Amino acid sequence: MSPGLFRTLGVRLIAGREFGAQDQQGSPPVAIVSQVLARRLWTTAHAIGRVLEIDGRHHEVVGVAGDIRGSEGTARGGSLDRDPSAVLYLPAAQFPQRTVALVVRADSELQAILPAIRAAMRKIDAAQPVPDLRRLDEWISETTEQPRLTTTLAVAFAVAALLLTVVGIYGVISHAVSQRTQEIGVRMAIGAARTAVVGLILRAGLTWAGGGIVLGLLAAWAASRAIAGLLFNTSAADPLTFGVTALALAGVAALACLVPAIRATRIDPVIALRGD
Repeated sequence: MSPGLFRTLGVRLIAGREFGAQDQQGSPPVAIVSQVLARRLWTTAHAIGRVLEIDGRHHEVVGVAGDIRGSEGTARGGSLDRDPSAVLYLPAAQFPQRTVALVVRADSELQAILPAIRAAMRKIDAAQPVPDLRRLDEWISETTEQPRLTTTLAVAFAVAALLLTVVGIYGVISHAVSQRTQEIGVRMAIGAARTAVVGLILRAGLTWAGGGIVLGLLAAWAASRAIAGLLFNTSAADPLTFGVTALALAGVAALACLVPAIRATRIDPVIALRGD
């Protein structure tokens, strides 16, 4: 790699220094390691000054760079859903390669700076073919295409399940209210307040909904390992996610119970007592 690559990519230097103009052929071989590699071999604080033997040459570690997610040495560099791996960086001047990758950081759009990039590459080597250039966010979007599709389908199924839950709770509570028409009529005839009737229906509905939420959370926790590969920077058994989900379902259940509960308060006690 060439000097300035970490600044171009926005990779933080944890300790030591980057490669510089002094790291040329004939100068002492140097290297920079990633945090994962530093922790695996030594510790981040004690990596500077260590020596690594590579192809019979001793390279002094002069810096520790932040980890890059998805870096695994493949042509595409891995993907964002992979954990950072151990990476060793060597200066291009001391370790020349047959193929190189050009990374450019600019505030302008890609099409606006393409002529300048091609002109700079031809100035270095006029015979060097200039490949097609791509924006980094396009590559990132390509590597996350499959996870995005899977996540979209999962969200769609989750929304459908939530709608079915709302409709199911509403239907069950409405049916329960219709079965208790005479009971509600008697309660209101002897002076029961509307708030008391609403509370009665809500308690009944939320009791059953609460039991279902608890069973659902237990089943979700048991099946959490199956979806662990679809998650990014989130534990499959994340307590916050489980808590927010439970509260959301409880809120939906309360809203689904509220409509039939309010409707129950509008029952005429006389009509209710005349019913079979």
